[in-house]
Parts: sequence; C-alpha cells; structure tokens
Amino acid sequence: MDPRCDKPRDFVAIYKNLTEQVHKIKRSRTKWLQKYECLLDEHKRLRNEIEKLCEEKQTVIATETFEREEGKTCLPTPITANGEYGWLASRPKFQLEKYGAYTPQYPDPLKEITPLYGDVPVLAAGIGYIW
Repeated sequence: MDPRCDKPRDFVAIYKNLTEQVHKIKRSRTKWLQKYECLLDEHKRLRNEIEKLCEEKQTVIATETFEREEGKTCLPTPITANGEYGWLASRPKFQLEKYGAYTPQYPDPLKEITPLYGDVPVLAAGIGYIW
C-alpha cells in the first residue's frame, strides 16, 4: 500500500485478507502438530537417553603434567625490532634441533691459534722474508 497512490483503498478487504491469513497460519500450525507430534516425542525421548548416557560415561582423560626444565627462563624480554618473535630461538637452551644434521657446528678460531714465543723472524722494511 503506497501512501502516494491515488487509488481508493478497500480497508475492509485488507482486514479480511489479513485475518484470513492469520487463521490459515494457526490452522497449518495445528495440522503440523497433529501430523508430526510423534516425531517430537521421539526426539525428546532420544535426547533424554543421550543425556543419561553422557552422565554415566564421564571419562577423565589422563593429562601429562608440565614440568619446567631447570635454567630455562624467558625473562627478561629484550626490546627487539619485531616485538617478541625470534629472540628466544637464538638462545642455545631454546633451540629445538639439539642433535642432527641441522645443528650448526662452527669451529672455534681461538683454539687453533698458537702463540709464538722467542726469536720470531721479522719483515724488514721494503724487503721480503729474510732467510
């Protein structure tokens, strides 16, 4: 019903159509209940059975307790460029791959240096090694 239209309105017919539609909905609701009430009863019965079974079978799953490794701490949190990610992984205690091919093994250059004591040959100015 457009209020701007110039057509005459039949309010009695509109009211009758509306009340007839309401009565039709009520009748269809009662017909549906008469036809499918047994399914509703079956659904209630099954729901009660399932609730009883769930109450009887309250299984408790065994959980493993968490034990913190000694010396492994996350504090203090450093101020990093990306916030938090990556600073723990750089610590050797927090590395996931402790063994295997992916563990980097860098040689220590300080162990290979042997200091020379005594008469060490020196290079003369402008000349190569003196033999």
